[in-house]
This record gives sequence, structure tokens and C-alpha cells, in this order.
Amino acid sequence: MSESTATHICKIHDGNVLVRAGALEYLDTAENFALDSGADFPATPAGYIGRSYIPNERHRISTDRKADQLLIPWVDGDAILRAIRATIRAKELRLDAPVPSPPDTPADVRQKRIFAIEALLARQALEPNATVEEKDYQANRPDS
Repeated sequence: MSESTATHICKIHDGNVLVRAGALEYLDTAENFALDSGADFPATPAGYIGRSYIPNERHRISTDRKADQLLIPWVDGDAILRAIRATIRAKELRLDAPVPSPPDTPADVRQKRIFAIEALLARQALEPNATVEEKDYQANRPDS
């Protein structure tokens, strides 16, 4: 693979963004690219759905029927290539982030309270001299 084909940017017709710089590669949706890079992928003019850029060689925008040449260098494209490591790292962090647990439903809260009361009663059964304090019962009542 030549150096020119190893480094390029494409916004593919399906809306995905591909950025390749040597051995580094980023491929994701345009929406996720915006999250990871901190900026929207540069827009194409109305009617155009794709973009291809190879530094110092080619910059094209395309429809489903034609491709038109644009100016080189493409300043936005060069900035995207310079930031490729940070964009890839941001994607890795986004994908590794823990998924937050949904909040407890009223049924979940009720079940947890019932479990706490049962645990208190079981402890009292094992330790006959232990008492269940009124505040523990009030705090864990199923109907509260």
C-alpha cells in the first residue's frame, strides 16, 4: 500500500466516516465521529453525499452519479488527520464506559424493602435476644 492510499479520509455514502493514517484507522457513524472528535464532520454541499481526501493528491465530493474535484490542501481534512490518535482514544473510552444502571422502579424499591425486613426478622430468629428497632421497621416498611 502506498503512502498516499495509507492516509486518507472518506465519508462513505451510508453516512459512516473512515479516517486512515498509516496503521491507525477510525470507522464509525458521522454522529459518533462528532462525539469522539469534538466536532461535526465537515458538511458537503447540497446534493453531495460522499467525500474522499488523500493529502497532496485528491479531494473529491460525490453524488451517486458523479464526483467533483475540490481544492488541495483541505484544511479541515488535514486537521482531522492530525487528531486521529485523540479521536481513536476518545472512541475507545466511549465504548469502554460503563453503561449506567436504570433507576429502581417502585417494584424494585418495594422488593428491596421486603428483603431488608426479612433479613432483620431472620437475624432476630437466629439471635432471640436481638430486637428489631422501630426505626429499622419504619424505614423498611413495604407500604412506605
